[in-house]
Amino acid sequence: MIVKHFVDYQNQKKNFFKATSLANLAQLKLLRYQMNPHFLFNAHNSIRSMILIDKERAWQMITEMSEFFRYTLLNFNKLEDTLSEEIGAVNNYLHIEKIRYRDSLEVSFQIDEAARNCQVPSFLFQPLIENAIKYGMRTSPMPLRVKVLITIHDRLLSIDVSNTGRLLEKEYDGGDPEVHGTSLDNIRQRLEIMFKNRYEFHLHEESGWVHAQIRIRYDQERGASTTSETSAHRR
Repeated sequence: MIVKHFVDYQNQKKNFFKATSLANLAQLKLLRYQMNPHFLFNAHNSIRSMILIDKERAWQMITEMSEFFRYTLLNFNKLEDTLSEEIGAVNNYLHIEKIRYRDSLEVSFQIDEAARNCQVPSFLFQPLIENAIKYGMRTSPMPLRVKVLITIHDRLLSIDVSNTGRLLEKEYDGGDPEVHGTSLDNIRQRLEIMFKNRYEFHLHEESGWVHAQIRIRYDQERGASTTSETSAHRR
């Protein structure tokens, strides 16, 4: 009898964890799919505006956007990807923005080679950089500078997406929920599901730069982190 109760308990425990995992997976997929319509809406508006100004540049934007969506379709069901592949997708997005802003936008990357194979949530960088460009254009002297710094040390992955400009707290709290309510909060929720209390997500301003910083500590097997403090601030 005792053995039977123990087996039943273990089965219930196993079923509970399985149900929890499936629920988390379903939520991750829902959050992941929210990213694409948001980008499509913004890209469509950019191209529509460019057609009125410069049809040749608008055509270039359409070509680059097709490359971005080709990557999106090929990786539609992936919840995570290597950092290297994520950067490749971001470069397609940046080609679109460089056509749009020309010399008004400067973007630089500094990436540890050892970090390139780290697994991260899919489409992690594009909304961070999109946010940096959109709000940096409002507050930064020209040209707007955006820097992406990625390092890894003792299995701690550090991601810093920064832009010149100011952090407009009042505007961020009250404005554009499509960006701030969905985009950055979407990232925070996906990090929370994947890493629980084992990540950090900070947003702050320092010396004329706005920094979006993510920290994840990877174990030897996959990519769980052991960071004790979790915090997220939305733009």
